[in-house]
Amino acid sequence: MFVALVLIYISVPNAYRSTLMGERSILQTPFNPYVWWFRWIIPLSGVFIVWQNIVNIIAHIRSKPEDYQA
Repeated sequence: MFVALVLIYISVPNAYRSTLMGERSILQTPFNPYVWWFRWIIPLSGVFIVWQNIVNIIAHIRSKPEDYQA
C-alpha cells in the first residue's frame, strides 16, 4: 500500500499539469490526439489498489477468530 500511495503522490501533479495544458500527441500521427487522460491512469490505478487494501484490512479485522484455520 505504501508503494501505491507514493505512486499517487508522484503522479497526480504530473497528470494535473498535463490536464491543464491539454497535452496532445506530437509528431506521432497527423490526427494529433489528446493524451492528457493517459496520465490519469497511474494515479487512478493507485487509488483502486489502496481502496482494495483498505477493504481487505477491514474484512480481516471483522472476521471472527474461528474463521481461521490452524
